Amino acid sequence: MCTYGTGRIYASLTFYDAAEQNIKEAIQSLTDHMPDAFSDLSLLKDFLDMMGCLYREVYMPAAYNTNDTDGVDAVNKRTSWSDKTRGLLSMLSSLITSHNSSAVDGTKSEYVEDEVSTLTCDSDCSENILHTLQSTFTSCEVLAKVLCWSSCRVLHEIVSLAGQIYLQVGMGRVAIKIYACALKACESNGVVMENTCTEDVFNQLAELRRDYVRCILRVCNDGSHATYSTLYHPPGDRLEWLKDAELALTVLTTASHRQEDMELWADLLCLQGGTRNELLSVCLYAACFISQHAEESTEVKCRLAHSLARKSVCMY
Repeated sequence: MCTYGTGRIYASLTFYDAAEQNIKEAIQSLTDHMPDAFSDLSLLKDFLDMMGCLYREVYMPAAYNTNDTDGVDAVNKRTSWSDKTRGLLSMLSSLITSHNSSAVDGTKSEYVEDEVSTLTCDSDCSENILHTLQSTFTSCEVLAKVLCWSSCRVLHEIVSLAGQIYLQVGMGRVAIKIYACALKACESNGVVMENTCTEDVFNQLAELRRDYVRCILRVCNDGSHATYSTLYHPPGDRLEWLKDAELALTVLTTASHRQEDMELWADLLCLQGGTRNELLSVCLYAACFISQHAEESTEVKCRLAHSLARKSVCMY
């Protein structure tokens, strides 16, 4: 874990090459000493944390690093960092398929060594590969099997990382489907039954639903301002997604009364449009703003200001 910590320090200092090297070494070291990945959920959680760190603290910041803005080489380097995020999808897919197979036949999974050593921006970058991998993440049956050898928390982390990457590459439709399939997998396994749902599982399901709603809102918001075809989605799809978001939020607010859910309701109302919805969104934003401390209310204040200006906004 020292190597992992060193990698995170390098990332915070924007030494992204060194950060990547250290974190990948930490991942390899973890998998080398992992006796049976799917039988030790704490090790599996560490593995997923490291992959998430590569994405959030190394690849994405490096891809949008504006310190070196001049020259073709700088642009190409930032593009290569962005492309590397796609390699993580291959690792996640291998994690799922290998563990599902091992859980059935009782053999040890050997998926990681080659995946870590070949984590580059070459073949993993093609759109064909992305479309091939999506079949793993959008299969309710496959995701339901993940719950058999792991936990709701592990499934949430896998789905969250895969969804973020597909959003980043402009495949919002796939990202939405990933979250929807994960929720359906939980339902098919009886995870959502109140009599078997522990507090931790309940909280994980709630966060999964929130991520699902946020994903829909982001895709619909990006599509409403899109100037190129990859972000555009037919109005019928957009309406269907917004209805799904409304259903998910209804479930959330029936079970709890968290302020972030109220903010999501306001965002949803903005995107749904109409005078009544816009007025309701303003009231919700205002209520959330008033209930927050001054140092916590900047984002809500921005949303409120846009709503008062009669501009639907989604802060994602």
